[in-house]
Amino acid sequence: MKAIALFARTTIVGGVFFLAPIVVLIVILANAFGFAKTGLQAIVVHIPRVSDLSVGVATSLSIAMIALVCLLAGLVANTLIAQRFVNALESSVLSKIPAYEYLKQESASALGVAEIGELPVVFVPMEGGWQLGVQTEALSNGFVSIFVPGAPNPHSGSVFFFSTDVVRPAGIKLAAGLPQAMRRGRIRSRRRLAIRRRAGIKLRHRYGRNGMKIGIVGAGQVGATAAYSMMMRRVGSEIVLVDRNADLAVAQARDILDATPFADPVRVRAGEWADLDGARLVVLAAGTNQKPGESRLDLLSRNAEIFAGIVPAVLAASPAAIFLVATNPVDVMTQIVTAIAGRGGVASERVIGSGTILDSARFRTLLAAHLGISPTYIDARALGEHGDSEVLHWSGAAAGNLPVVEVARQMGRRLAETDRSRIDTAVRRAADAIIKGKGATWFGVGAGLSRIAQAIEDDERALLTCSMLTPECQGVRDVALSLPRVLGAVGVVKTLMPDLDSGERAALKRSAEILKEAAEGVRF
Repeated sequence: MKAIALFARTTIVGGVFFLAPIVVLIVILANAFGFAKTGLQAIVVHIPRVSDLSVGVATSLSIAMIALVCLLAGLVANTLIAQRFVNALESSVLSKIPAYEYLKQESASALGVAEIGELPVVFVPMEGGWQLGVQTEALSNGFVSIFVPGAPNPHSGSVFFFSTDVVRPAGIKLAAGLPQAMRRGRIRSRRRLAIRRRAGIKLRHRYGRNGMKIGIVGAGQVGATAAYSMMMRRVGSEIVLVDRNADLAVAQARDILDATPFADPVRVRAGEWADLDGARLVVLAAGTNQKPGESRLDLLSRNAEIFAGIVPAVLAASPAAIFLVATNPVDVMTQIVTAIAGRGGVASERVIGSGTILDSARFRTLLAAHLGISPTYIDARALGEHGDSEVLHWSGAAAGNLPVVEVARQMGRRLAETDRSRIDTAVRRAADAIIKGKGATWFGVGAGLSRIAQAIEDDERALLTCSMLTPECQGVRDVALSLPRVLGAVGVVKTLMPDLDSGERAALKRSAEILKEAAEGVRF
């Protein structure tokens, strides 16, 4: 079958697309096949009554001769020298076709390689119909990973997992076969590469744009909840849990894996440091608990010692990884990780702390409840420390592009100073009530870590409030704290300084000073 397919390919390419058009053009220009009839009569003089052949018969014989010439061209094209010539000619033509180059480049990006070689091209069922993709990997659980350009966004692409029984091989290779599909008119547009036939099959197995591998160090409640939230939110294609308690990591991974049939079949597993190879994002949720009578600075120093071993181990396995710090006190720990990773050449933009992303969510939730609208449409942020000195940015809080004071007025809700004070206290003391009831918090911060991971995976340029070593904030230099930051595939793309009133500026300066003092007292 492969030999037949190769012969058909070279016949079509070598004959139909190069020689046949030239012959047909000559015939058309010969005054409606009149020249073809005369030429045929001269060639087949041994056929009786050839002079009596009609134009239609002569034309049919001419077409048959053209087909014979194409067949001969195909036979010639099967020679090694001719194949090299045809392949070179194809490549020169295809380099001008945006869709072909787009598929090659995006597939290479999805696999993290400089250039794509020979990979199978397949048809897969998407929501809009059958679509062309590239099979990047075959898995042992009956699934294959397929990169599909133009899905779900026409200007990007995603890596999906499909069951092998729904994937239809196209019988072609990316480097050689896609051109034929394009020439046959089977591709609808430059970007989407969608097949015209409708399948009516709803897509279920969606994966992130580049199939980001995520490592989570620390399989406790926060780390495991982050992994679960990422799986349910469809973030990442593989999640690896690493913990010094290997049994705990295995148990958490298996428990989360059991939930994948209700979301997506993301690969969740336990591993060791070497298994973080290729991870684009590594969440640091490890650390030790405070001992009775131990000071805060002593606890920070012990966690710094632990991280002094963790960070180099992560970089040895995945030198290009972005660090996402979740261990408390998160701002100081972010500064510690930045210093340790910086010795290995890691830029500060690649070390992010969850910071006040959870506090900002609490602020939005409580403010939305007071105003009587959905928190989705509230833009309100907590700045500075993830802790007692955090600053609620009331002067910049808005909903529907209106200040919350105006929203409250139009909604008929009072927003007096007492209401602000009540919401402020509820945000600051939210963790206390949770810790009193169950000992720790993990769902909220786990969801926040998942949201940050999503912004990184999709190169979303999302504006999220998180922690990072900041060169200067309200006159305090080199301190890690939370400000609105633009997050993308490289980590922090840009930090924005919001407009603050005088009271908020003073409070943010005080928060920065507290964090700076705490960091300076830690040995790292």
